[in-house]
Formats: sequence, structure tokens, C-alpha cells
Amino acid sequence: MSKLKQLGLVNVLDIAPRLILDIRYATSYNFYNQSVYSSPVAYLREPVALALGRVQNFLEQQGFGLKIFDAYRPFSVQELFFKFAPNPVFIKQPIRVNGKPVDGSNHNRGAAVDLTLVDQKGIELELPTPFDEFSERAWSNFQGGSNTSRKNRDYLRYVMMAEGFLPLESEWWHFDGPDSQNYGLLDIPI
Repeated sequence: MSKLKQLGLVNVLDIAPRLILDIRYATSYNFYNQSVYSSPVAYLREPVALALGRVQNFLEQQGFGLKIFDAYRPFSVQELFFKFAPNPVFIKQPIRVNGKPVDGSNHNRGAAVDLTLVDQKGIELELPTPFDEFSERAWSNFQGGSNTSRKNRDYLRYVMMAEGFLPLESEWWHFDGPDSQNYGLLDIPI
């Protein structure tokens, strides 16, 4: 059993095998322009993964689905990202005290997910910005862009919140899982 599984994280595809993965941090196609994960996998705390599976099941009944960009993120990667782009509006500042992580992103807890909506063929729907565009256009209340992009953003918010996920106001793609603060910070490499 892997260390991640021992700590209560599960591969989201074990819960919802029809989710689409596009794990950007396992590639150089991201704001950091380098790969920071050795594998394109998505792990979450089991209750969070189960809630995400329910969202996927609901969306499939409506002719849609989810594409995952990021899930669990090691604390050391959070430190790397914040050092590269120290903007706490978009990247939660990680804090260590005496070498121990004491505050970080819910991604570091395995309790947050970055995602988008796709159609039945797996093609991304129009949203206000691409993933990881750090601008006001990415905000959940941005009123510019097309009606379609805002409608899709609001629908994604609605279905995620119906399963207890909380949106991050500065990133339409980021959702904290139910009870995310109840989980400890982790720094196990992917």
C-alpha cells in the first residue's frame, strides 16, 4: 500500500473511473512551466473523492462530466509555487514553524480539487478563463466574458456546492471539499 493510501487518500479514478484527468503539474503546461509531479494522478481524501464521484454521476445524467487539473498537492510543491508567484490571492502562502507545516492550501490536505466542465465527448466547455490564469477574470463573480462562460461557471459552482464543496472566490476552477480543514497537511511526493 502506498504512503498516500495509508494516510487516507484515494485515487479519484478508483471512485469515479469516468472522470477525465489532465494533471497540469505533471507536465510543463502550467503557470510554473515545469513538471512538479512524477505521475499524472489525482488523490483526494476518501470522503472528498466520494463527494466528487457523486457530482460526476449527476453531471453524466445531464450530459456533462468533469476534468481534473489538480487534487492533492504536496506541501513542498505549495512552497515552490508561492516562491515562484507570491500572490496570496491565487496561491495560498504555506507556513512552516520549526520545520513543520502549520498552514497551507487545502490541496496540501488532499481536500481541494481544481477542475472544469466537459461535454459527453470530454471537450472542455467555455469558461471565463483557462485554468491557472491569475487575473480578475478568474474570479467567481467576474461579470465580463460571454454569457455562456458565466453560465457554465455558475452551473459548475452550483453542482459542486450541492455536494458540499466550497468555491474559492478568486479561482472559478478551485473547490474545497467538505470538512477540508479537518485534515492534516501532507508533504508526500506524487
